[in-house]
Amino acid sequence: MLADFLSSYGDYVDHPCPSCDPSIGSFDDSNVFERGPTIPNLSTLLQHTPLLLAFICGIIKMLAKPVAFGALQYDTWKNYTEANDLQARVDAHDAAKRAAKKASRKPPKAPKDLYKRKSRLGLTLVLIISLTVIVTDHHYQLEYPTAALTFCICVLSVSELIKYFDLLPPAYANKVGFVSSLLKPFIVFLLLTPSIQSLSHPSPASSLYDFSWYGPSRPCRNGHTRAGVYHSDAHRFARLVGGELNRSGVAAYDDQPGRSVMADTGDSRTLLPFAMINVAPLPFTRRWLNVTDGELVALDCHVPSGPSEADLRSSDVYLVLHGLSGGSDEAYVKDFVGEAGAVSCVMVARGMMRTPVLSGKPFHGARTDDVHISAKRLRKVMDETGMSGKLIGVGFSMGGIVLSNYVARSGKDCALDAAVAVGAGIDMRFNRYFQRSLWLWQPFLSRSLLDQFFYRFLPLYKKLLTPEEIEKTRKATSVTEVDINMVAPFNGFASVDEYYTAMSPASDFKSVEDPGMMGDVSIPFAILSALDDPIVCEKCLGDPSQISQVANGNIFYMLSKRGGHVGFPIDPIWKTKWSWMNGAILGFINAVASAEAQMKNDDGTVTSQGTLEPGEGITKMSDEL
Repeated sequence: MLADFLSSYGDYVDHPCPSCDPSIGSFDDSNVFERGPTIPNLSTLLQHTPLLLAFICGIIKMLAKPVAFGALQYDTWKNYTEANDLQARVDAHDAAKRAAKKASRKPPKAPKDLYKRKSRLGLTLVLIISLTVIVTDHHYQLEYPTAALTFCICVLSVSELIKYFDLLPPAYANKVGFVSSLLKPFIVFLLLTPSIQSLSHPSPASSLYDFSWYGPSRPCRNGHTRAGVYHSDAHRFARLVGGELNRSGVAAYDDQPGRSVMADTGDSRTLLPFAMINVAPLPFTRRWLNVTDGELVALDCHVPSGPSEADLRSSDVYLVLHGLSGGSDEAYVKDFVGEAGAVSCVMVARGMMRTPVLSGKPFHGARTDDVHISAKRLRKVMDETGMSGKLIGVGFSMGGIVLSNYVARSGKDCALDAAVAVGAGIDMRFNRYFQRSLWLWQPFLSRSLLDQFFYRFLPLYKKLLTPEEIEKTRKATSVTEVDINMVAPFNGFASVDEYYTAMSPASDFKSVEDPGMMGDVSIPFAILSALDDPIVCEKCLGDPSQISQVANGNIFYMLSKRGGHVGFPIDPIWKTKWSWMNGAILGFINAVASAEAQMKNDDGTVTSQGTLEPGEGITKMSDEL
């Protein structure tokens, strides 16, 4: 089956680069490219220091809550159990102090354990850590009333330190202790209720999706979009798919009983799967594909060995687009390809996985031609090998952004039968002002991006970029800065806003009556995302309640309140891997197939739009035949 699938692909060619091994795509560029410094200078390191501290605080946040709760409970329990003894000792100490004063002697020192408890210092440290986490989280989707919690923790931390170091006389210390006892239950309540949401942020403009309102002083924030499955109610096909998704529960991550308790923020739901999951290598066969500008794009194809050849010929084929700085070796890509159990081809973006760029045009997020040509070639292979399944596009993160752009811009010429974008946005202009992503995640992503492209192809960039742009790119601490100084000017965009607009099919969406490019979507297309995504702002999803009503009901949203960025962990994370995310993707494909089968049984037509009258589909199929 693998030999038939690959050998029938007449447009595959051998890569002409003598130092390239087409089977693994290795490329020796040690004597070709000028490398820049891999260790950032002192100024860049200092810029990253607070980000690193905030990142560490975000990781330990899941531990800070239960530890703080335990310390508070222990301290409260001791207060109750030792109340009588404590009062007696205070009275005895005060009596001895008065007697010493009368006798003009030095008052006795209070017993060490009178105002010092073993848990007090540890409790204070935990409170300070919690305070640090909350302060660093104030640009993020808030999970509790931050101002009140911050104030309470500040007061409680100060009071505990006063008690620990005996900074006040006993009478005043007792008053401070009374204030602390009032604050503790409130803090415990807030620490144990992460689901408490702050009130919705006030609407910044007549429309939350008015990009002109946002700016450096008006950051893009999460907290306005509701979780759920969005679909059109005006089209029968959309109702069938949406009903199946709601009935099966494949898109309801928030309701999953196995949802990870180890991760309770978008940051930890993003980080923990990548840190804890190890996916075994899959056998990929690489082929090089000619595209329009003389570039050769790598396609890594995998054919599972378990299913029979007959099952494979009747199953779907998946075209997978990986994330930024990724490839077919990414853990989440391998996990999905393995779980799909079907023929899958990963399109390696230009320059990724150390692949060479012969045309002098590396990857950028607004290019969709490579996806179109890859999909058309795979469609040709399916026809030549007699495969009767559908060609499905699946994109993760940046791959999802490119896939969304392709599906919308290609319209009726789209070579795919269905598509799912995971952790992606359809209007990336807003992400320029998403401070959580800019300050915490993008510094690390930008370093990988610079190593992947900038330092490898530095002589190429020096030909078109000014020395100032080169220097600013070296010092970039965010993906946005890399786009401003390198990607946009190198690829001929007048500004980074023009570049982001070119990669955002919803940038011209105005209303249901004037949907722009989103109205041209001609295949079932789903966006799977979490509203606590710390990398892609929820505004980049557009207005789900409006956009899901256009394109003849072909656009669907599967949004969860939690999940992180390409995360959605299920306990135990190291065993389940990305099973929920993969199940949601395959669940949407199954829902589409079920809806189309039901419509075919009812009126004799196979159509994803669901807008044909009964009988009209039969006539249309006859005409095509």
